[in-house]
Amino acid sequence: MALVDRVIGLQAEVANLNVIYPNRINSLEAELRALLASRTWKAGLATVSPMLFARKVLRKIKNRKKA
Repeated sequence: MALVDRVIGLQAEVANLNVIYPNRINSLEAELRALLASRTWKAGLATVSPMLFARKVLRKIKNRKKA
């Protein structure tokens, strides 16, 4: 029951912050969209993606050997 009360309290707090700071939230969301659309972000993602893919494949191979 305490968990339900905590969740309800947090929902009310989030709703209150959305009323108080809507412009700040919108500006931060716009800033995040601009960052994700930037050339630097895309170049970094293109640089790191092969390494992340290789790590994922190697992890699957390693886990398959354990089973």
